[in-house]
Amino acid sequence: MKQGAHISDSTSVHFGDLKQELAALSTQNCMMDLSSFGLLSISGPDAKSFLQGQITCNIDELTQKKSLLGAHCNLKGRMQSLFSIAVHPDNQNYSHFLLCIPTSMLTITQNNFKKFAIFSKVEIKVADDMVGIGLVGLEAPHLIANIKQNISVYHKEGAIPRYELFGPMEEMKQLWLQWKTVCMPISTQASELLDIRAGLPMVYPATIDEILPHHANLSILEGISYNKGCYLGQEIIARMQYRGKLKKHMYRVFVQDKSKPKIGSAVLGSTLTTNEAPGIVVRASESDQDGYELLIILDDLYQNFENVRLYSADGPKVLRLDLPYSW
Repeated sequence: MKQGAHISDSTSVHFGDLKQELAALSTQNCMMDLSSFGLLSISGPDAKSFLQGQITCNIDELTQKKSLLGAHCNLKGRMQSLFSIAVHPDNQNYSHFLLCIPTSMLTITQNNFKKFAIFSKVEIKVADDMVGIGLVGLEAPHLIANIKQNISVYHKEGAIPRYELFGPMEEMKQLWLQWKTVCMPISTQASELLDIRAGLPMVYPATIDEILPHHANLSILEGISYNKGCYLGQEIIARMQYRGKLKKHMYRVFVQDKSKPKIGSAVLGSTLTTNEAPGIVVRASESDQDGYELLIILDDLYQNFENVRLYSADGPKVLRLDLPYSW
């Protein structure tokens, strides 16, 4: 997707405040401009076998109506990127795939895949001819039922039906104008908060090579396959699953601070006796409760959150919130 390309640019959208937008989700269908995300296209005769040997999820489980969460890891099993993957609408014999990823990660992820594609018949490029719309609401499944086949649809986890759709700019503009009569436009900030409340992790430039998939709850979110064969980092990931006991998990938390916490910021616990921070911020968004909601990865030693703080031992206190799943 072209950076800065907004479907809503020419539609005179005026967003309300975050509290109004979140309140609207319980009473009506909503849609949002997904200009902060883009697509990486991986195509060619070897596309399926190439991806199967690179990423954590199982390509065989993809269908035209089902996307998967997956990660590309280094040899030590730490995530270099995290994405939703789907088959391209024009897919022929599983030879074309689309990875939905933050725009800040597109070029980085493209280059990381290319390092391993020298001997494979694949083309790896940014799909900058496609833009995205997010759709949320009880009628969302009905609204997408009759869309054109050249639009890629990703199902998102959450208490309310959620989808992300990507397609050519002109066709997506037409969908935006069509749905505007039955959907309330909400901000990308509200969309980010929905992802956090659904417990969906993400990798950004500040957290590349920092996070193991298990610690981001990827096993719980069905983003790791343990029976498809070898892929980058697979040995470490499998060993943790079958031989080790996980000591870290991802938590949803609330914090009051003067500004939005940065991705990659340290999280500290009260019993810490070394200089090493036992936690890290994974995602962050403004909350409708006059503060910020975060996804953090934290050593389970501190899971009671008696005195967990952001940045330093005297930083803002972090309060635990519920996730929609458990481990």
